[in-house]
Formats: sequence, structure tokens, C-alpha cells
Amino acid sequence: MPDEVVRRRRRLALLAATALIVVIAVVAVLLTRGGASGAPIAEEAASLVPSDAIVYVHVSTDGDRGAVKDARKLAGSFDGYERLRDSVLSRLSVGGGGRSAVSPWLGDEMALALLGPQGETAGSLVLLSVRDRDKARAFVREGARRSGPSRTYKGVTLARYGAVYAAFIGDFLALGQQASLQQAIDLQQGRGEALARDATFAKLTTRLPSDRVADAYATADGLRRLLVPAGGALGVAGVVLDRPNLRGTAVAVQAEDPGLVLTVAADVPGRKAQPLDPALLSSVPKNALAYFGSRGLDQSAGRLLAAAGTSALGDLIRQGRRALGAEGARSVGEDLLALLERETAVVLLPGVPAPTLLVMAKTENEERTRAALKRLTDALPGLLPGGKVTQADGVTKVTSDQAELDATVSDGKLMISTGMVGIDAARSSNGGIEDADAFKATVPDARSGDVTSLVFLDFSQLLRLAEQTGLNDSRAYLAVKDDLTRVRAVGVRSTGEGEDTTSEIRFQIP
Repeated sequence: MPDEVVRRRRRLALLAATALIVVIAVVAVLLTRGGASGAPIAEEAASLVPSDAIVYVHVSTDGDRGAVKDARKLAGSFDGYERLRDSVLSRLSVGGGGRSAVSPWLGDEMALALLGPQGETAGSLVLLSVRDRDKARAFVREGARRSGPSRTYKGVTLARYGAVYAAFIGDFLALGQQASLQQAIDLQQGRGEALARDATFAKLTTRLPSDRVADAYATADGLRRLLVPAGGALGVAGVVLDRPNLRGTAVAVQAEDPGLVLTVAADVPGRKAQPLDPALLSSVPKNALAYFGSRGLDQSAGRLLAAAGTSALGDLIRQGRRALGAEGARSVGEDLLALLERETAVVLLPGVPAPTLLVMAKTENEERTRAALKRLTDALPGLLPGGKVTQADGVTKVTSDQAELDATVSDGKLMISTGMVGIDAARSSNGGIEDADAFKATVPDARSGDVTSLVFLDFSQLLRLAEQTGLNDSRAYLAVKDDLTRVRAVGVRSTGEGEDTTSEIRFQIP
């Protein structure tokens, strides 16, 4: 990839990160005027955002709404809330004053948009709803007086405000590059196409709950340019949200039982929903650190490994195909790997020094699956340094100088694990993960007919495991440890029909 392209992507990612800090800032400035109004979220800001926006983040700042009150209460329960609020507000206010400079005039909503490229970087636009124009003008004057000369466009003054410009457009104070403000002015005066009128944006946002406190929207291009190139956890998140033919995705945020709920809606033309009957749930051990149940794992696994920068497994598969020969590869593909197209459960179990990975898949023909498994395991010793295959108690054990793989077929299931503890746990009758309180709190209606995938993370266990492997040595982690330990578990329930998919992500925060 050319160096200039890499630099552009990094600048875009940096701009996105900076912009999102502003969003957090305005969330943190939620006003103390209370109430319990169930009014829907205000949505006027999208009418000033150009339709070529690749990312749009929108926050309700109406303190009379019950949704805002609940979000403020939840945020305030975290020790780092006030420190973060004061830190990021200082970045928003060029003229100083922080929260006291913004809250007196801030209205019912704010939004941030990343637009199509303007030169070497993406354009950005921040829109702050104004309820007191005089106080807002004083806020801008304080920052503008030390920033440079102003400009005029279509009768609207663009005041220099730090590194960007500020302008009053309709009922909003807008901050951004000159080109971004000019586009917003054109939209307010009836020229151009606004994001609010974009078919995909409108379709997705109408599927979000109206009592949300915040929402976000991204095109497929936005996901691929911002998250996927970042690699690591962000890259994996981008791949999970992204999918072939994706037009766009929207996310809503609510503060409600069991703590925080995210609703994710996606528009994927040509997609065929694959309903999941999670029969394997009863075999997922109750003490699992993580669980992922879906169909079509054979397709998504490759994309996830690529995002994580892992190529070793792909290399091993290619070597295995050569070692198996044409007939062996066909048998393994049809009678073993094809099982991943059906219901599959990927489970992470606690263990020291490393957790145990367990993969389970349903099989309708145990005999053919065993034969294909034998073909595969017989070929592995020639590919692995020190590789050895043994049989005991119906389990095939493949060991090498660096790893262990245990596999068996029984009770209508193919089970593959990185240790016998995984096989033993799957065979146990001590109760499945559905009996765990954290699972029931974060993954309700797990067996409803329209489910397409399920995810569960025992976050508290995962955090303890990470601490045992050195996370406590990180100063950055120690600074936020108290807040992270508030999260007990995370669950995801995805549903869909045709090209419309919706995922509900629940964070258990006692």
C-alpha cells in the first residue's frame, strides 16, 4: 500500500478519534435540570449534514427526557466520569470555561459527522443545538477573538475558532472546516442533499428505539476506512459490523436494565437470514468465559482472522489440503468443515496459564464425521513439529511440540478443543450456560424463533484472567480498573429477516 494512502488513513482515524472525544464531552455535559419525560429524541441535526457523511454520531442533551436522566445517572456511577467530562470539555471550549461555558446555552441535541474527503483528510462537522443565542454568541466570541479573522458565506459569518470555523446555522452552532460549514449552510438554505433524506439512513434510524439517548450511523465505507485498517480490537469490531454488500449500519444507546443497551441495525441487500435454533446451548458449560453461537462460521472465521492479522491457520489449512490429496480434502470439506455452515458454538473456558478453546458443531451422520476427522488428524503429524496422534476413550488427541488438539464425535456433535478439559466440560451434565444468572440477564429470549446469532462474555472473569497474565502492570489499565470492574457481563442477541438485521447488546452493570 502506498505510503500516502497509509498516511491518509491514519489522519482520518485520528480525526475520527478526536471527533468522538467531542461527542463524549457533550454527553458528559448533560444538564442537571431533571424530569421523566418519555419524549422521543430530537433529530433536526441530520438535516444540516451532507448525504456523503460516512460517520454520524448524535446525542440527546435534553435534560427533561427520562432517557437522558437515566444515562446521566449511569455515567455518574463511574468513578472516572467527572474527570473525563472536565478533560474533554476543555477541548471543546477554545475560550476556556469548560462545562460552565457550554451548559448555559446548549439545547436539546448535538451531532458530529465525518464527511467525504476534503483534500488529504475527511471533513468534520459538529452541530450543537442552541437554546440561548446570546450566550452562545458570547461563547464563540471568546474563542474567536484569539483565533484570527472571520469569513462570510451566503450571508452567514464564519468565525475563526481555534483550528476550525464556527457559524450559527438555523438553530445550531456549527464547528468545522470552512468547506464543511459551507455545505451545512447550503443545506439550511435549500441547496444539496441532506443525510436526513438519505434512504439508507432513514430506513435504519427508524428501526432504532425512540427513547434512546444517543445514536450513530456509518456507511460501509466509513467502517472499512476507520475501523478495519486499525487492526486489533477495533479491526475485529469493524469486521463484525461489516459484511458483504453492507449499505450502512446504525446504533442506538439506552441506559436501562441490566445497565446499558445498544441496538444495532444493518441494511444488507441480498442477505438471506439464517435462523438459529441454538440446540448446542445446553452443551455450553455454565462457567464459560465467552460463547459465540451462529451459522456460517466457515465464512466469518476467515474475515475475523484476517482482521486480527492471523495467517498461520490459513497456512496450515493450505498445507493440510496438499497432504490430504484431492479425495481426502473433498471428504474433509464435505463431512467436517461443512458442519460449520450449520449451528456452531465457539466457547472459551477458564484455565491457567491460558484459557481453553472449545468448538462444537451439530452433525447428522456421526460415522461420516468420524471418518473425515480421522483423515484430517492422520495428516496433521506431518505438518506439525513433533506431531503425534493417539486415541483414548473415543477422543483423538493430536499433540506437537507447541500445542494440543483434542477431538471427538458423540451425542450428535463434533467437539474440538485445545485441551481435554474442554471435551470433559462439554460432556458434563452439570448444567448449561442458560442456567447462569449473567447469561439470563444479558441474553434474554435466547431461543426465540427469529434469532440468528448469540454472543456472551463473562467480562468479570475475562478481566481477572487478563490481570493474571500481566494486565495489572499497565498504568493505563490501573487508571480505569475500578470503572471496568463495574461491568459484569455482555450479551448479544441478533435477529433478522431478509436484508434487515438487528442486534441487541446488553451490558450488565450492577
